[in-house]
Amino acid sequence: MKPTKIELSSGGPDGFEVRELRNLLNLARAQGYNALSAWADLVMQWADAVDTELRRLRPRSGHPHIDGNAFVSAEGRRYCLKHLGFELDNKGRCIRCGEIQEWLSRPINY
Repeated sequence: MKPTKIELSSGGPDGFEVRELRNLLNLARAQGYNALSAWADLVMQWADAVDTELRRLRPRSGHPHIDGNAFVSAEGRRYCLKHLGFELDNKGRCIRCGEIQEWLSRPINY
């Protein structure tokens, strides 16, 4: 039996799917790649551990988290990461960051 090409798709925004990796391992074993079984079992243990850790680290609905350059509170309000006391406006800008940028762009008068 001629082995087919085995590919792993990206699986979406979180990378590959562990379930898909396990299915590909079973396919490889069925096609006669038994010499890789010990290595593949280690890879599966690693992939399961990584998948578990990623699930634990993902923010849950209703919990505060960081989204890009904003700290998002449990209530959904977005705050500047540099100045947590300042809420971001509708365009995602911080008033304090704007004030500092304006101050830095002024010419120095001696």
